[in-house]
Order: sequence, then C-alpha cells, then structure tokens
Amino acid sequence: MKPAQYDFSNKTLLLTGAAGTIGRAVARRFFASGAHCVLTDLDQDALEAFAKELDPHKERVLAVPCDATRSAEVDALLATAHKRFGPLHALVTAAGLYRDALVADMTDEEW
Repeated sequence: MKPAQYDFSNKTLLLTGAAGTIGRAVARRFFASGAHCVLTDLDQDALEAFAKELDPHKERVLAVPCDATRSAEVDALLATAHKRFGPLHALVTAAGLYRDALVADMTDEEW
C-alpha cells in the first residue's frame, strides 16, 4: 500500500460492510491515515477477525456487529462509537444496496 496521502489523525470513520472486500480496503486506507475506525458488518466472526488484523490491541478500532437496516441497532452503534472516540468525521457505507433517493428523504424501510 502506498503511504497515506491524507492525515486523519484523531478523526473517526464509521464504516458499514467492513468485513467485505471493499470495506476492508477502505478501513485499511483510513487506518493507515491515522483514523479511529468504527467497523460494522453483519458477519460478526469476519468483522472481529478483520478488526484484530487491522489493530491487534484495538486501540484505534471498534468492531460492532450491526444491521444498518435496523434504526435501533444504528442508534446503539452511534452511542457506543461516540462514547469511545467522540464525534464521527467520516461515513462510508460499503454494505447493502443503494436506492436512488436522497438519504434525508428515505424511510427506515428504504434505508
């Protein structure tokens, strides 16, 4: 991997679909750039294994299984992430399907 081009030190990324191929690549790039990484996925075993690979001591990584289609789980995830790292600075959604609608206009079911 090339050296990091951006400095995300003391910034926090929330990444859905973190156990997938694209999610892992995104997490590695942000982590290499200094970010704290809040990783989510439905596959808890794969998520935990990747989090341990990325940061064996989990000092800058928080892995939380979460179904992004369930607003109560997302609310709990956000509270846990904020308690651990403070405010979020970046969101990458690498999970699920994209619906052609503005996020602000989507219902929970569409999301």
